[in-house]
Amino acid sequence: MLYLNATVELIASRKRTVFIFLLLVNLPLIIFTWNTGNYSDDYQFLNLYFTKQSISPLSRVLLDLLEPKTDGHFTPVYYLFNTLIYKVYPSPQFFHFIVVLCHIGTAWMVFLIITYTHKNRYLALLSGVLFSLSYCVCFKALAWNCFHGHVTNTFTGLVALYYVLQYFERKRQIHLLYIFLFVLLTLLNYESGFTIPVIIGIFVLFELLKRRANLQTILSVIVIMMMAIGIYGLGTYCFMGRAFPIFLDRAQNTDKLTEKLINLREQDPDYVGQETGDSNDKEALLINETRSTYAPRTLSVLVVRTGELMMRLVNLSIVESKFRTYFKSYMQDNLTTVQERWLFKQKIKRIAKYVFVVIGVGALVAVPFLIYFIMGNIRSETYPYLCVFLALFIAFVFVFNRIDIANSIAIFSSIFFADVIVRLVGRGEYFKKIGLMLLSFLLFMASVNMLNGFDDIYQATLAPKKNLRLHHRLYQDINRAIGHYTDNAIVFHPFIKNQYWIWGGDLASLNIRMFQEDFMKTELAKTYSRRSVNDFCGVTKIQSIKTVTVNTESDAIKYVVSNVKMGEKVDYIYVDKCLNVEKLQFDTKLLR
Repeated sequence: MLYLNATVELIASRKRTVFIFLLLVNLPLIIFTWNTGNYSDDYQFLNLYFTKQSISPLSRVLLDLLEPKTDGHFTPVYYLFNTLIYKVYPSPQFFHFIVVLCHIGTAWMVFLIITYTHKNRYLALLSGVLFSLSYCVCFKALAWNCFHGHVTNTFTGLVALYYVLQYFERKRQIHLLYIFLFVLLTLLNYESGFTIPVIIGIFVLFELLKRRANLQTILSVIVIMMMAIGIYGLGTYCFMGRAFPIFLDRAQNTDKLTEKLINLREQDPDYVGQETGDSNDKEALLINETRSTYAPRTLSVLVVRTGELMMRLVNLSIVESKFRTYFKSYMQDNLTTVQERWLFKQKIKRIAKYVFVVIGVGALVAVPFLIYFIMGNIRSETYPYLCVFLALFIAFVFVFNRIDIANSIAIFSSIFFADVIVRLVGRGEYFKKIGLMLLSFLLFMASVNMLNGFDDIYQATLAPKKNLRLHHRLYQDINRAIGHYTDNAIVFHPFIKNQYWIWGGDLASLNIRMFQEDFMKTELAKTYSRRSVNDFCGVTKIQSIKTVTVNTESDAIKYVVSNVKMGEKVDYIYVDKCLNVEKLQFDTKLLR
């Protein structure tokens, strides 16, 4: 024990050693996810965007930075980050490393802030470590490169908070400039950046209540934040015709979202509502989507999200995933027809929903008791952090209507977890055991996810994380087999549900990126060089790279013979069930 204390003291004694230690803590994350590659939106938002920057004149490049996304996001800093990283080294591995480095930087900022406010390096170090290991909350943004805005937001937002705390004590005017710059960077990066004014506002309120800062100091911080928010609002108004559109869109309720969800479900190959009489059963259609971005703001959805977020905060998502894996195996082994599988899936989804409802209701009922317990076992310096945690919890569940971008909430849950543990350990033998049990549980669940290669805590749209790198490799293999830039190709493959799905748009985007020099010589590139980035992202729809599901290679040839005209220049690629890629060879005389 004395040796452990001496080791912790040695690590926490210097900022440099703390950073190195946090880097080592995150080393398994770097190693396990190094070859993940790009996936889904990564191809459009990163690869295709970089190509657009390459073919455009400087004036258009600058305009593209300010171009709002089609879904209402105004993200010039996000685009600038993409541009700078890809200019240095256009690789998904390098991009991922920078994102993880920002995650480590956030953990380091947690250490600096807690050291400053609590004057306790042990607590600060543990807070940083627990945040680093908050995989179930942070992993989506860490694994899926195009979600990096939420990782970088937590870093720049904490830097802004650090200078706010510095300004309260030292009253240096330069700190106001730093606050303004980092708040503005965070707001213009991604929507999750709007949690930062909330966080700073709570700390300002506590300073006001404690009367540690005069009114002028408080007003200076508030004015600086309002200026940054005002610039964001002015930017959205100038470029989108309305201020803060993302919040207006998020605020829309059930009708449009429900309609969209029903359309999505009816596109599911396993959807057989017409056959089962459930085509108008909105409840059945929305069971799975209670956890999606498009979920309606009903009471059941909010309760489910509450339960799921509570599980994520202690890294328990792996338990759910194991059940998911078991039921998938059961379906494959015991159910033969599409209709049987669909009905079984609906049954399991209902059960899962009720489980999360129970967890969510239990969490809501337990909140007063948890707050009472926590308040009795944390320092008064931790009170603002606890209030921020509760505010962010409400914001992500009720306002943002999603929890997959809730990286910032993990910061504050880690801080009060760490404070509770440190306080319990120092209160006698009985409480010491409780504290060590809590710490062991948190570290154990993080280790389980780590040793499992993080495969069970990240569910992408159609594939778990373990298949992301295979998707990237597969797309590369297909394009290498094509061997050149193309605007006309057909990829034949067997459909393997929930494992591998080949998206024509992603293939087209990677094809443009891999053969960028060839693409830049085309009329298409010349046409879009002065068009907006949003227009250019639609270039993959203009291209006719498409995928066709077949059972065998001979079926693929039959498709070509029946559907392709003589003289039409098309590349034919066949992908078998083992993901082997080959160019399709056949007698062209067979063509009509």
